[in-house]
Amino acid sequence: MKPRTTISTVLLTTLVSMTSCASSGISDGPARVDDFVGWVERVYVETELARERMNDAVAQLEALVGSTYAGDPVTAYTTFVEALRLSEAQAERLNEQIEPMKKAAEPVFEQWEESLGQFQSESMRERSGARLQATKDRYTRVLGAVEPARDRFAKLNGAMRDHALFLGNDFNAEAVASVHDDARDLIALAGDLDREFEECLSATRAYVETSALPLQAAPAPGGAARFRR
Repeated sequence: MKPRTTISTVLLTTLVSMTSCASSGISDGPARVDDFVGWVERVYVETELARERMNDAVAQLEALVGSTYAGDPVTAYTTFVEALRLSEAQAERLNEQIEPMKKAAEPVFEQWEESLGQFQSESMRERSGARLQATKDRYTRVLGAVEPARDRFAKLNGAMRDHALFLGNDFNAEAVASVHDDARDLIALAGDLDREFEECLSATRAYVETSALPLQAAPAPGGAARFRR
């Protein structure tokens, strides 16, 4: 004969299950935070490389369409095309970090929001809520910097690709003169993007320095964050 399932047994089972879920959410928190911070670090690293690749490609284009350039024109064109290829590849690499970062952010903030209702201390709940808002604000700054920079980077690479195609079929003094003004506009666009990249680096650095796990948040000599990835 099977034992009867009483109401008290059901309530006890439910309570144990709820307690287990709550404990699991708390115990998994640092791992989720660490994963999220890791993606922010990756965005920092790829942004830094994107800035370098972009500036190199633009410098090669500027030399190519300048009034004078040293060396073999064919070599100069080939160097520009290779720098552009690396810039385009880096744009893809940067873009590949953004969506995973956004996905990693979701469970971190969702769990934090849910945990606010579990505090017994009102003052600690308020303190945690204030820190949650400050952390969200820092993350919003990261997104607000990196997404426009990504889009401008793609636009800039596309414009440089057009220059490469144009000069690849018609590379002579007259053709170079005809794209000179376009290239100057593109170089100005690169200057704007460079400043956007700097904002990305500042925002991601600030997030990591304030949100990484304690042992990973210690500043390196000179005050710079130590990025693990």
